[in-house]
Amino acid sequence: MRRSHEAGAPARVLTAGAIVLVVLGVCFTATSSASASVTRGVASRIETMPACSTTAAISYGERPQVADIAVAGEIDCFTFSGASGDLEFTNLDVTSGDVGPFIDIFTPDGISECGGPYEGPGGCSLDATGTWTVELSDSDGTHTGSMNVAINRVNQAVGCTNLPYGPTTLKGKVKTVAAISCFSYSGSSGEVDYIHVVGVKGALGTPELTLGAPDGSEPCGSAELGTMECPLSETGTQSLLVYADRGAVTGKFDISIQRLTEPVQCPTLVKNGSPDASSIATIGQVRCFKFAGKNGKKITATLTGVTGTLEPLMDLFDPAGTSVAAGPGESLSYTLTATGTWVILIEDDSGPGLGSFTIALT
Repeated sequence: MRRSHEAGAPARVLTAGAIVLVVLGVCFTATSSASASVTRGVASRIETMPACSTTAAISYGERPQVADIAVAGEIDCFTFSGASGDLEFTNLDVTSGDVGPFIDIFTPDGISECGGPYEGPGGCSLDATGTWTVELSDSDGTHTGSMNVAINRVNQAVGCTNLPYGPTTLKGKVKTVAAISCFSYSGSSGEVDYIHVVGVKGALGTPELTLGAPDGSEPCGSAELGTMECPLSETGTQSLLVYADRGAVTGKFDISIQRLTEPVQCPTLVKNGSPDASSIATIGQVRCFKFAGKNGKKITATLTGVTGTLEPLMDLFDPAGTSVAAGPGESLSYTLTATGTWVILIEDDSGPGLGSFTIALT
């Protein structure tokens, strides 16, 4: 089983020119324009901001706010300070009732910039500095219920915990429905990073990830089976947003990051040399080993003495940081296709397994 996800976009990206929805890897696009209306149930959606029933402030990086659509037709608004060039990121989940969310994000001039009948995560590119408004309502205007909404930004996200390279795992949590957890680290353009996340408590299974460059571009998103391989597009502080893999879910997770190009705390294996003893000691931990390889040479990495609940998954990366062979089990063979430093990552295939092992390269 291949536990990886290629570079891509987050679950939903809303822009003035297009509304993009990515579900299970399939992208649907509905074009729009400043002069066109957006369908809202059976009614026409006006792109200038209507009167809000309630208005509250919301900020990047803070805990979710509650939108309570207690009366049919009610419109709850949240205002935030945004800057031109920000890629705003919203997470929205229904918590009660039968409300069908409709989200509109308005510029400081009161013009609809992004919107649609969506629940879950999504982004909006801001093109002006000032007070922006997130408007939440029922798509049909006839249902009631409550929603949680949180925002952050993909460029220079707010309230982030530093995530170090290496086998050390950090603990995180999605404490409240629609909450966005945030991590950051300093990365360089051209490097390839390997991010691993595992739900350890609550209903949270495999959290979703959105990794943003300092300029707000999104080099990678999602995490199909708990891992994400991402080539960085810009040097500087990278922002990693973590949120529930499905609506109305909370829980705790463990997360780690390794650099596939110039890996950190990655012992060197020598072909036909002494075996190296190691272990997966914390949930979500990823162990790294590197070796000098030559084009055309065949290698075999073998694990012995596997203990505990560990079900090893081995992944081989070429010098460019591309996965070339992977699978569960205690042996992996491959004929090398390049000369340089190769990397082997070992993790638990099921996610929470722990145990020790010895690895040898022949």
